[in-house]
Amino acid sequence: PPSRQLPVAFVNHRGLRDPEGAPSYQRVLKRARLKEIGAYLDNGGFFPNCITVNFQRTPRFDQMHSIEERQIAFGELYLPDRFKSVWVIDGQHRLYGFTEADDAATHALPVLAFEKLPRTQEAELFTIVNSKQQRVAASLLDELVGELRWKSEDFAERNSAIAARVLDLMAARTGGSFEDRVKTGDLSESDTVSLTVSEIKKGIIASHLLGTQVKGVISPGAFTRATPKETLDALYEGLTTYFTLIENANQERWEKGRAGYICSNIGIQGHVRLLQALADFLKTETAQEQHELDAEDLIEQLKPYLEPVLEFIAEATDDEFTKRFKQPFGSGGPPRYFGQLCLLVQRKYTKFNPPGLQQFL
Repeated sequence: PPSRQLPVAFVNHRGLRDPEGAPSYQRVLKRARLKEIGAYLDNGGFFPNCITVNFQRTPRFDQMHSIEERQIAFGELYLPDRFKSVWVIDGQHRLYGFTEADDAATHALPVLAFEKLPRTQEAELFTIVNSKQQRVAASLLDELVGELRWKSEDFAERNSAIAARVLDLMAARTGGSFEDRVKTGDLSESDTVSLTVSEIKKGIIASHLLGTQVKGVISPGAFTRATPKETLDALYEGLTTYFTLIENANQERWEKGRAGYICSNIGIQGHVRLLQALADFLKTETAQEQHELDAEDLIEQLKPYLEPVLEFIAEATDDEFTKRFKQPFGSGGPPRYFGQLCLLVQRKYTKFNPPGLQQFL
């Protein structure tokens, strides 16, 4: 139990500068991370992997049974009863995260324990654990979430998973606009492999293409449908059709990736926001409920409003395009990109005035 480990545990972090602890190898615990772990545990989470510790003295072990050929012994291990007798080599945040859990007494934490390792071997073991094991790529986690949770009962979790799943499908579509454009475990990031699922997923959620939920009341977005499967299919068809139009307007510029200022995280997020804004505008112009239209039919009806953007993409010089669409990195980039797209639409459709445009101006 963590409650039994914590009173005897010690972390040899570098901030101590204790000569007896040299070489010190741990970083100082982060309170924010401990709180995250505590909340995870309170929501029913657990850790299937062990922490690694070092007994400073040989602990008492009463052996009851052994399997010699497998080097396994069963028995009772008696933990020491003094502070600083068990040094944590790896897993300090997992262990101390239980201090932020409401009911740590109900948990158990698996442990791999060494006894009386010299301090240098502790540091070497820490180095091996943290340099040889490879962190799972965020893109793979997004793909897994998309596959596992797109039918979730939770509105936000379901929409996030649907967005991730759709982007994964678009990246896998042979000949599609996003083929070889999305960073995955198999494709390293570059100027042309310039899209990440996590960033574009944020844009889809922020644009409300999949609807909104306020105080438990759900309002549908352009691609909200009756079931998660229908919603997933509609978003896939809608985004695929829309970005095919954007790519075909100037394929050379699209293929430049970041350097072309379209096929980038900021550019795609800007266009995703424009898509919902155009769908809202179509509703005011025609009184049609966007989410009741077939996805491809919706894009077809939006196409006239999109023409000023397509014309600019096709005809603008590199200098004109860069001046309008080169945006600063960070969260301010997509809204500014969206604002510039809106100005192009507004040239022809003066009544087009989506939320956020005046603030941008």
